[in-house]
Amino acid sequence: MRQIVRASVLTITAAAALALAGCKPTYPACEKDEHCADKGEVCVNGTCQECTEDAQCVTKHGAGHDCYQNRCEVKPECRADGDCTGKGAGLVCRSNVCVPECAADTDCGSGMRCESQKCVSTGGCTTDQECGAGMTCVDGACSAGGTKVSSSCRPMGGEAGEVVSLGAVPFDFDKFDIRVDARSLLDQNVKCLGEAPKLEIIVEGHCDDRGTQEYNLALGEKRANAVLSYLRNMGIKSARMRTRSKGENEPLCREATDECHSQNRRVQFIQVRK
Repeated sequence: MRQIVRASVLTITAAAALALAGCKPTYPACEKDEHCADKGEVCVNGTCQECTEDAQCVTKHGAGHDCYQNRCEVKPECRADGDCTGKGAGLVCRSNVCVPECAADTDCGSGMRCESQKCVSTGGCTTDQECGAGMTCVDGACSAGGTKVSSSCRPMGGEAGEVVSLGAVPFDFDKFDIRVDARSLLDQNVKCLGEAPKLEIIVEGHCDDRGTQEYNLALGEKRANAVLSYLRNMGIKSARMRTRSKGENEPLCREATDECHSQNRRVQFIQVRK
C-alpha cells in the first residue's frame, strides 16, 4: 500500500513539474520573445510589445512605418529636432513637423528674442559666431577680450580636465527627443563651447538598466545624435563633435528607484583638448 501511495505521489509531482515547465506568463506579461510569438510581438521589459526595431514595423505594415516607444506608427516628418537636419536651416520639430524655431518673441523662452526665425539671447549673443571678427561672446555680450571664459562657464573640477562647464542633458524614460526644460541647459553649453573654439567633445549617450543591452546601446546613440544635432543647429561645427553610446554600462546611480533611473538617463560631454 505504501508503495502505491509513494508511486502516486511521484506521478503527481512529475506531472506538476511538467506542467510548470510548460506554462508561460499570462499575456501581456512575458519572460522571453517566445511568450509573445503567437501575437506577433516581442518581449520588452517583461511585457509583450509590438516592436523594438523599425524593420519589424516595415515587415508588418509596409514602408512609411517605424517603431516608436515599442509601437508601430505611421512615420511622421520628425519626432526630435535632429530629424529636421538637412531639411532647412534652423528648423526644429514641433508637433511632428519641421518648422522654424520661432515666428515671434513669445515663441522663445525668458531672456530670448526671435531673430531671423531663431531664438537668440536678448543680451546680444549666445555664441562667438554671432559676434564679428576678433570678438567673442562673454556673458551674453560680444567682447574684444579674446577667448576669456565667463564665470558661468568656468569648470568646477579642473583636475578632471574640463576646459569649460558642460551640463549633462536629461531624458525621459525610453525617449530620445530633447525635453523643453533641457533647451536652456543646452543653450548654455553652446555659449561655453563658443568660448573655447579649439575644444572638441564626445557626445556620450547613457540609459538606465531597463531593457536589453542591445536596445539601450541603440537608444543611447539616438540620444547622443539628438544632442549633436541641436548643438550643430546652434552653430557648433560638426568637426568638433562625435558621438558614442554607453547604453546602461556606466550608471551614476545603482539603486532601483525612479530618482536613480532619471540620473542615468542622460547625455554627457567628454572634453578633448587639441
